[in-house]
Amino acid sequence: MSYVVGCISTGYYVTKERIGQDIRDFGSGNAGAQNVGKVLGWQWFVIILLLDMLKGCVVVLAGVRLEVGDVVVTLAIVAVVSGHIWPAQMGFRGGMGIATSLGAVLAFHWLVMASIVGIFAVTYFPQVWMGRIVARKAAARSAVAAINLTALSMVLLKQPLMSWLSLIILGCVHYAAYRSRLARGWPRPTRDGAAA
Repeated sequence: MSYVVGCISTGYYVTKERIGQDIRDFGSGNAGAQNVGKVLGWQWFVIILLLDMLKGCVVVLAGVRLEVGDVVVTLAIVAVVSGHIWPAQMGFRGGMGIATSLGAVLAFHWLVMASIVGIFAVTYFPQVWMGRIVARKAAARSAVAAINLTALSMVLLKQPLMSWLSLIILGCVHYAAYRSRLARGWPRPTRDGAAA
């Protein structure tokens, strides 16, 4: 069920409804909030970002409510993020899963999310400012680094199973998605006038 929730690609369906086209045909080719924002405007970026985060929150809160245990909730988090990245009904081409991951982590503990955001900022902006890497690749690498470094810190602090195992697995999922996108030639040149 968590994978099915993840497969609800809000960016894809909202864009389809508003302009009748596939968001993956424009910009970076992603079905995520950032690409939707470039096509439909910043307001839609915020809306899609929150909706994608909500998917992760719902899964974690449902697991806690049902008292299924840490291991099952961990698997549910991985499943919802995987559904967002590789939705079956969309040919396994979705978004990056960052917002969904943050939503799941936020539902678990806001301090963990704050740590991820902080590490992301520290690793992202130096890459862009030094001009060594394009922003989209920097964002992907920094997101993976943030998740893994936060997981490592939680391991060292001897937190419970869900606190670190889910983050380690999430890091692996995001890294796999990042590598597969690079293999497909991502990021590709932006197409202007997509929504015209």
